[in-house]
Amino acid sequence: MFESGYSIRLYQILENDVVDFLNYIPIDYYLGEKKKQIFSPKIAELLVRIGSQVDIFFRYWDIVHEVYIKKYNPKKFKLNDLDMGYFKDIERENKIILSNKEIKIISTDEIIIPFEFFSGDRRYPLFWNAYNHVKHNGFTNKKEGNLFNVIESLAALFLLNCVHEKTQNKLAEHGFISIRNRELFEQLDFDMKRYPYSYITSKIFEFNKN
Repeated sequence: MFESGYSIRLYQILENDVVDFLNYIPIDYYLGEKKKQIFSPKIAELLVRIGSQVDIFFRYWDIVHEVYIKKYNPKKFKLNDLDMGYFKDIERENKIILSNKEIKIISTDEIIIPFEFFSGDRRYPLFWNAYNHVKHNGFTNKKEGNLFNVIESLAALFLLNCVHEKTQNKLAEHGFISIRNRELFEQLDFDMKRYPYSYITSKIFEFNKN
């Protein structure tokens, strides 16, 4: 899933669908929580698809498996029983720090910290609650299927692809790397750890690796 670049391709498909929607409702018209005013069945469907990929990403991640085996009895507690509240354990166990990682919306310069809740007492991020509410009862919770939650969840999926150790070197192949020094890049076999001045950019977001 990760080494092959499959997870990155899935992200691109989802982001392209969001971009198609933004051709009609430009993101820079609705800053901050004003994005919550924009909700529709199409956005709700996008939220469910994106949230599902965030969930799958964590479940396939080696460090999640390591923490799960360390903290829980696999005979009594199945991996499929885990949810976002348990995924926080990867930060508590110092496997990776996600709570301070920022994603910038390129067109508005807004900053999103998708997993800020990892360092606090809150069990779930707001976009995750919205994803589950819409997935299980979309009509009753239709206002949660909004542009704000779609952008927050897509930023979370983008960040996961940026930091996973097995997807990082696939990012350049899929056009996500913005090189500030092209001459130096051409002299090197690209390696994220050896090249510290890289920005990872998608059609919507930018992540500063430093």
